[in-house]
Amino acid sequence: MILVCSKEDFTPAPFDRVRWLGRDGDLERIKDFWPAEYPLTDKDWLTALDEGYRYGAIFDGDRIIAIGAEYRCSPREWEVVRVRTDRARRKRGYAKALVSFLTCDILGHHRVAVCETRDDNTAMIRTAKSVGYRVAE
Repeated sequence: MILVCSKEDFTPAPFDRVRWLGRDGDLERIKDFWPAEYPLTDKDWLTALDEGYRYGAIFDGDRIIAIGAEYRCSPREWEVVRVRTDRARRKRGYAKALVSFLTCDILGHHRVAVCETRDDNTAMIRTAKSVGYRVAE
């Protein structure tokens, strides 16, 4: 399913706890949060950034508790991707804050904000719709 959000439809949620992740300084924290079944190497991280991914995260102290990225997939569209919240911290609005933060940045750069997810990913669909995304026609 592809969802899109325009400036006219966007209803931002508070995202004051979200910050961009640095190229080098946050790498160990990211590795600690990254799913164990998909180990993240230094090279993977730098390659993703070079390919157009930009990550934001919410922290509890020095520990990442939620993460998401924008992917600059084309000159016209940037996509909200890889949104994930620590299992023990779900249903507290962290994903909504991340999606809002990323969408605000995308729209601020005069791009179309898109989010592609599986049809059965109801949590992501609900989160995206809560800030103004709608199913693409």
